Amino acid sequence: MNRIILRSVVVAGVLATCGSGRVVGNPQVQSPSARGVNNNLKIKLMGEVRDEDGIHLAITTWEPRDGGGWTVTVIHNEFTTALGAQEYLDKQVAKAVKVIRRGNARRNRKIDGKRVELIVRGIGSNGSEGEGPAVLRTDGPQFYEVLSDSFAHIARLGNP
Repeated sequence: MNRIILRSVVVAGVLATCGSGRVVGNPQVQSPSARGVNNNLKIKLMGEVRDEDGIHLAITTWEPRDGGGWTVTVIHNEFTTALGAQEYLDKQVAKAVKVIRRGNARRNRKIDGKRVELIVRGIGSNGSEGEGPAVLRTDGPQFYEVLSDSFAHIARLGNP
């Protein structure tokens, strides 16, 4: 079942282009090759949204180049401070259906932020409400929320 769960505010507010079209605004999500991810993924959708508190978020949805039947969506913001990113992560965790794992985010064996695996409630790609896996992560002032239909697909994006 190909179902991605997005927070309803994101689905309601996306301004985007599909395929190889021009990006609306300036989303700051790096390409898979820039993040060290295999090049078997391509961008399906890019755009920008504002959450219920008016926080500006970039959104990028990736899919396998061969179609694959699944997607991974990254929601991102660069806050002015690491504390701002951490507070936003905490706010999103408080909305979770269930927290699976909470810990430090590591890159090259060095702690660079917080990482939380959880189950979130939201709107699926087919418009129905449901629950699905997500990984939330901070890296200094950077906040990332990665959503898909499975944690295995989230892991395909790289180091969320």
